[in-house]
Amino acid sequence: MLTLQWDVSVPTLMPHGEGIGIDVGLTNFLATSNGLLVKRQRFFKDAERKLKLLQQRVCRKKLGSNNWRKAQKKVAKLHEYVANSRKDWHRKLSHQICQNVGMIFVEDLNLIGHSWAMLGKHCLDASWGQFFTIKRANLFEIWRVLSKGKRS
Repeated sequence: MLTLQWDVSVPTLMPHGEGIGIDVGLTNFLATSNGLLVKRQRFFKDAERKLKLLQQRVCRKKLGSNNWRKAQKKVAKLHEYVANSRKDWHRKLSHQICQNVGMIFVEDLNLIGHSWAMLGKHCLDASWGQFFTIKRANLFEIWRVLSKGKRS
């Protein structure tokens, strides 16, 4: 095993340019302060019927058999397809929003608390945390600022 460590100083980003605020929700995935409303895509909800069917097929197979493994792979592929589709949509939306702004302000949400709540499946399907992570990376690449507001 090889471990490398070096001291690299990353310069702090100075706020500049136009700033926008982003509010996330379940009916509209996000609403920006300049009037952009983006409807939420329902990736898991759309694949739920097929997932139910595939999981029933897994359940009917003898545990540990080759056919059971094949059915498990189909379930895993569907989950992977849903995750990849969601991530691709988040990346495209993030690039679209980051193009013309200098600063982005978002609310600091308790995402774990939302996932345990009554609408937990829908909050997890929206995947706000993944979107904010991708947005932070995109903004860092183009030397822009992402700031989180405090919870009240």
